[in-house]
Amino acid sequence: MENIKEQKKVVRLRNILLFEAIREVDNILDFKIGIIKGAALIIKGFYKIDEREMSDIDIIVEEKNHHKLLEIIYKIGFNKIPDGRNSYYKLLHQKLPPVIFDIHRYFLNISFNDFEFKKVYEFNNIFVPEDAWCLITTAVHGIINHGFFDKKDKEDVLKILKHTDDENIIEKAMEKARKYNYQTILKKVLENCGYKTKISKYTPIEYFSIPFLNLAFKKYFTLNEYILPLFYNRNKTLEFFKNLSFKKIYRIFKKIILNRKNF
Repeated sequence: MENIKEQKKVVRLRNILLFEAIREVDNILDFKIGIIKGAALIIKGFYKIDEREMSDIDIIVEEKNHHKLLEIIYKIGFNKIPDGRNSYYKLLHQKLPPVIFDIHRYFLNISFNDFEFKKVYEFNNIFVPEDAWCLITTAVHGIINHGFFDKKDKEDVLKILKHTDDENIIEKAMEKARKYNYQTILKKVLENCGYKTKISKYTPIEYFSIPFLNLAFKKYFTLNEYILPLFYNRNKTLEFFKNLSFKKIYRIFKKIILNRKNF
């Protein structure tokens, strides 16, 4: 019991620091940005602030405002993480972990303008996605980017489905997912969580990815981390081949052989 209380204190402190940083950005903003993933679930009340652990806040911004947002975060003390494609950090104290923002122009091939956002009363220019979009991003992200649907992803999906006020959330999410070929992923995630739904027609991408999707719900398999983006995440795939080197090929090969996330 004491360990759980202590863990909640740590999570609460970390999340408070992250939200204080995003409020500092909000005080300067003169354009809209979106908060997605875990932070959005806390803002929308699916989790209390000490219930959902976060390592960063994911932000999506319109293409034309991307540079302006970077200027703002640099102004308040953020720096680019050298190996992080979209990641920026701010050191608050030597004994505290850095505050990290991941800033996206596209998230899972979805642009800022494709999302449907809702105003958040405690912020001026920060918005969160409607519940159907939260369901899509939560269900799809781990599978496409890591090749695996883990316990944390499942907990997030179940929280959304059990506590949403939208009675038609599944139908809306399936309809929106069709545009991005995410229907099969969403269907399999929902089935894994105990919810049934149907797909009228598979796209070629969805059809050929099914064996790899099935594997994503069984265990972590390194090869999936590289195969599934080839089907679904064109931006990550292009970035991968653009930065490919002999050293990177060796690391990937070693990772696949060892079938480990880190080594």
